[in-house]
Amino acid sequence: MPSLSFSKQSLATLALLAAAGLFFGASSARAQNAAASNQAQAAPATEIVATGCLQSAGAKAFTLTDASTGETYNLTSDGVDLGAHVGHTVKVTGTDVTNSASDGADNGGGAPAEQAEQKDRTLNVTSLEMVSKTCSDQSAPGPSSR
Repeated sequence: MPSLSFSKQSLATLALLAAAGLFFGASSARAQNAAASNQAQAAPATEIVATGCLQSAGAKAFTLTDASTGETYNLTSDGVDLGAHVGHTVKVTGTDVTNSASDGADNGGGAPAEQAEQKDRTLNVTSLEMVSKTCSDQSAPGPSSR
């Protein structure tokens, strides 16, 4: 069997190259993971504008059914006094926070019809404009049973 002989200098060079490869490979993987994490965090929240009758749903709980779509929203807000507008027709603008607690299992971005079939959505209200001090009968007639 032939004998392999390496000088101390060639072994040191080989070890240095191997260490550099490991270092740069690990750095590249960390950079890719950080970039993917930043993209997930930077996904913009969905802003929604809905107009309808603001109703109380219990202590500090409010709902609004959009007069144009019939979709019902649970409303939350840190900066808007929703309680002062119960029984008023209002136009609210807010961020859809319905799925913020989920892990995003459905990343397919379901069609609006599929989203409407979900439970009531939650809107974090960022602004409110009063349309009327009263609520007109905005409930859309449902399918007639007779």
